[in-house]
Amino acid sequence: MFAMTSRPPPQLSDCDAWTGGYYELAMQLGERDDVRLQAALAVFARAAGIAGPWHVQWQPDRIRHVSWTVADLQEGRLCGQIQLPGGEPMICAVFGVRED
Repeated sequence: MFAMTSRPPPQLSDCDAWTGGYYELAMQLGERDDVRLQAALAVFARAAGIAGPWHVQWQPDRIRHVSWTVADLQEGRLCGQIQLPGGEPMICAVFGVRED
């Protein structure tokens, strides 16, 4: 379920929570187009049920609630929390990569 919340999970500011392995999903959207990227970002966040997003700068007082927008994505990764199929919560990050 897609959730908009301003209260970040405590794991977001824990540097150790971001270490270790991770899974990655890459989507190629074609020509550079902010409208297409915005639509994909909104659909992805809703489909994955990501709570958030926040910008995280590794201190608890430096976590800022943001929106699922291209402008916020361009400022840095968007961090959130998803629920795994077994019910466990897991922090996640969304990046935008633009290649020429």
